[in-house]
Amino acid sequence: MQSDDAPEELDLYQDPLEPFTPLETLLSIPRWALGLGHLGAWLGAFILLDKTVMRGERFDALGKFVCRRVTGLAGVEVRQHGLEQLAPGASYVFCVSHVSLLDLFVVFQSIPYFHRSFQDERHFKIPIYGGCIRVFGQVPVSRTDKERNRQAFARAAEMLRSGDSFVVFPEGHRTRDGRLGPFHHGAFRLAIQAGVPVVPMGLRGLRNVCPAGDWRMRGGTVDVLFDRPIPTDGLGEDAIPALARRARAALNELLRRGPRGG
Repeated sequence: MQSDDAPEELDLYQDPLEPFTPLETLLSIPRWALGLGHLGAWLGAFILLDKTVMRGERFDALGKFVCRRVTGLAGVEVRQHGLEQLAPGASYVFCVSHVSLLDLFVVFQSIPYFHRSFQDERHFKIPIYGGCIRVFGQVPVSRTDKERNRQAFARAAEMLRSGDSFVVFPEGHRTRDGRLGPFHHGAFRLAIQAGVPVVPMGLRGLRNVCPAGDWRMRGGTVDVLFDRPIPTDGLGEDAIPALARRARAALNELLRRGPRGG
């Protein structure tokens, strides 16, 4: 997928990261144990429900509840801001800043609509986590298999046209310095082809809770920020780079502004 390689004109917001104290490092172990232990305990129920009573896509409410429990048990408070700007029942491509191993749990519980996301195929091999994303219908993508990615893109477009939403992390990797990286164009091609708006969605404060490249986790507050949808009506393939730039600028400003303009 092509990335947005236009010259950098943004004054990029940097999400802060405080040094971990020895006590916070020590407490990271029980935080992970509580959160992952709870997730693992539910995994068997997810698989059983998926095989017998209902398909995975039909128990979203249960999945959101479990995600809230995982972050809550780890001492992480998740707050949503700006949901009133979204139309109930509408279909969106959510364009999310990629921050942490906790991204999926924070995002899944925060979007009140049925949605799915792309997941690196390697994630499906991770114990407990891989089983959960498989049951909940996340769409695998590959770093090397173009045919698999073509099929994943087609599946996502079909979901959007049928009225569901889709989550994309357009940076393609978690931030290491707290700033937005360049955006790949796939999310915006998907939105234009499906004819649905793009919603910039920022995760502010998550880097300080659980930074990329570090196993440690501390308690704290994460603000999930939703911006106004960016329409794609009438746009063609030639508009993809401009749409990517617009979404990246909007997401950067959303993170800089913070909750309720604070």
